[in-house]
Amino acid sequence: MHFRRAIGLSLLSWVALVALPAAGAHAAPSVTSILPSAGNTAGGTPVTIAGTGFLPGATVKIGGVACTQVKVLGTTGVVAVTGANGAGVKRVSVFNPTAGDSSGMNDLYTYNSTTDFTKTIKSDFETSGATLTRLNTVALDSTLHWTDWSPTTGGNMSAATYYYVVTATNANGETRKSAQSAGTALSGGNNAITLNWTAIPGAFQYKLYRSTTSGTYSSPCLIATLDTTGYKDTSASPSTGAPPASNTASGDMFLAYGTAPATTFTAGPATTGNAGGDAFSIQRPNGTFLIVHAGVATTTSIYDPTPNTMSAGPALSANAGLGAHGLKRPDGTFLIVHGNTSTSTSIYDPVANTMSAGPTLSANAGAGAHAIERPDGTFLIVLGGNSTSSSNYDPVANTTSAGPNLANTAGTGAHAIPRPDGKVLIVCGQKSTATIVYDPSANTSSAGPNINGTTSGGGAHSIQRPDGKYLIVEGEKGSGTSIYNPVANSMTAGPTLPNPVHNGAHSIMRADGTFLIFCGQQTPAGTVVYDPVANTVANGPTLANNVGSGGHSLQLPDGKYLLVYGNTTTNTAIYDAGWYRTGSYVSENIHPSDINWWNTISWVRYVDDTLTVKIKTAGSSGGLASASWRDVTNGAGINPGAGESWLQIGADHARAIPKSSLPLEDVWMRSRAEFRTWPTPDILSFTANYTPTTLSVSPSKTTFAFGGQPLNTWLAADSSTVTNDGSIAETLYGKISTFTSGGYTWSLSASSNGADQVRAQWSTTSAAGPWNDITAYDNDFLIRTSLAASASIKFYFRMQTPTSTSALTQYASTLTVTAQ
Repeated sequence: MHFRRAIGLSLLSWVALVALPAAGAHAAPSVTSILPSAGNTAGGTPVTIAGTGFLPGATVKIGGVACTQVKVLGTTGVVAVTGANGAGVKRVSVFNPTAGDSSGMNDLYTYNSTTDFTKTIKSDFETSGATLTRLNTVALDSTLHWTDWSPTTGGNMSAATYYYVVTATNANGETRKSAQSAGTALSGGNNAITLNWTAIPGAFQYKLYRSTTSGTYSSPCLIATLDTTGYKDTSASPSTGAPPASNTASGDMFLAYGTAPATTFTAGPATTGNAGGDAFSIQRPNGTFLIVHAGVATTTSIYDPTPNTMSAGPALSANAGLGAHGLKRPDGTFLIVHGNTSTSTSIYDPVANTMSAGPTLSANAGAGAHAIERPDGTFLIVLGGNSTSSSNYDPVANTTSAGPNLANTAGTGAHAIPRPDGKVLIVCGQKSTATIVYDPSANTSSAGPNINGTTSGGGAHSIQRPDGKYLIVEGEKGSGTSIYNPVANSMTAGPTLPNPVHNGAHSIMRADGTFLIFCGQQTPAGTVVYDPVANTVANGPTLANNVGSGGHSLQLPDGKYLLVYGNTTTNTAIYDAGWYRTGSYVSENIHPSDINWWNTISWVRYVDDTLTVKIKTAGSSGGLASASWRDVTNGAGINPGAGESWLQIGADHARAIPKSSLPLEDVWMRSRAEFRTWPTPDILSFTANYTPTTLSVSPSKTTFAFGGQPLNTWLAADSSTVTNDGSIAETLYGKISTFTSGGYTWSLSASSNGADQVRAQWSTTSAAGPWNDITAYDNDFLIRTSLAASASIKFYFRMQTPTSTSALTQYASTLTVTAQ
């Protein structure tokens, strides 16, 4: 019998679904991790670096070689593309513009000679839970939109009307162009244009294109390639280039808006008390909601969306009524302003589900009261009630003080609209056309532009449009609207609603990009569909009950809405606006022929999303169809079985419902003007690479010789020392071939010998055993797991000869030991 040296080849597999962490704010840079942690020496690998203290303008080096397409994702994340470098372990360094290099040696990244392939696959989930592969990526213009395109000074641009589009780029390509900015006319002293647009998750850079003909962008029209979302055009000469006609940027795990919104409502559970003016809701960390009934009452309900049930909630410390609203404090509790022409408040703990008395306001809060966050973390509480009064609220000290008098009175229908310059427009309501421009930094106010209609009041609220402008629904039993341009601080007439609007009116965003306006008390069962792109309105579906004062909607974990009718009733309804939060991705059949037990799989996901990854392996492409999925954790092994060289990767994805910033985070009320835009798309790049690893095993002797032996006898054991002379820990497998002598063979049994039948056993303990039976020819059996590099083991082999044999010549079998 011969012992043949076998060399196995193992490959380290990495899979990355690249997404982006949320923004923050810190100082000194520190690197904690990088994913993927290995890549090709040729460079070109997209990586996501995690840490703290990253600042805008930071640069990245890995092993002293600069990365390209660096994008700072707030203070805790950076994405970049690696440069070419020599093989080996390298330090990952982030350099802030002013604070210097991230300190310390980290050896977090390894350059190696990998065999790479990159997939750019997207799942749209156009049907809930659909499994789609190899689809074309769609444009990103659903979220890439303008926030500023205003004329300014400091340039030398000629008098003309200028138009702009912007695109986003990542490691794989460039998106289709955004929606075009409104034409900006320059004349007189204005000779430059200030431009700003929304950030896109996953974008490395942005390309800005300019034209003087609306809708026409022919090369050369590229004026800038930028790492930021703002630019001042002073007359840059355009470079060669035009926006692409189709999208080439990767969009793995893209979750589309969803399906067509429903045209009907289904009945929801009754609240435990009547909801009246100004009822609102708070989302709790456990996924349930506190519904403050208001309507001059202390009662609340707890809504659990999973069983779709209501139960009684804790009582407020005093009655809540018109002007009731909530704001989230830094410690996770909420200040609830009772309104109801009172100075009382409550503090709600959403974890303990308890209420306690809050601080006393500096004056009574009434209809139209609402809160505005200031840059220092304090809040201005507009007290409403047809007054100019306000209170300052410090959420850390939990104290109030008198705030500045407003430039106009605020009352029923008053609400705030955030502007790109950090200021806030306050629509005054109270049957007036007045507005106020509030400066949160200076804590001062001045008169703003009048709304275009005759009055605003009960039911007034605003809708943020994709172009950055706002539709102001004026309410007060009328059908008028105004369009507010927050950059120009100007008002124009909006479309006339088909139904008049009053108390309880509010809006929700639908998956098709339109808004559903609940008309409220004046048309209690009526709704209106508003298209913010076409700026048109039409009648929407009819409600089963009447919406009145206190009417508002809250979004559930599955993307649907619960409508609280208000109107001093317990009625609610469920509405499917078409949003999809979940879906599944399945790769095509992948055949990296040398995957093995040690291959690992890892990924990066958007911090608030949920991603469950699963794999299956098989010996053939067809075998994957019947193979079972198994869940894997980030960084876990793929663990294929013997002979399994086909791989399929799946993912179940749940996108987090986006949240507003304080004070409206987790607060749902009718007066909100800042809408929680869903991040679309989720750009997640899927990259796999297979890294060769040196594996080798050598025996001290290559032949087990037994010479002439009697029949029906256990032969004395022979042995060989097996050494791992590779570079990493190995697992050893053995197998024996069929005993043959010319045309004769011996069969193998694990239980008994017989005519032309033998038994074979092995041990790594001693020549006396204990023994392990070899059950079949040419089948791998596990000898040892994780034998360290340079370590050795003793391998013992013995056999039981047959009771009789067809040939008395020498029989031979080969024993092969393989390292993986």
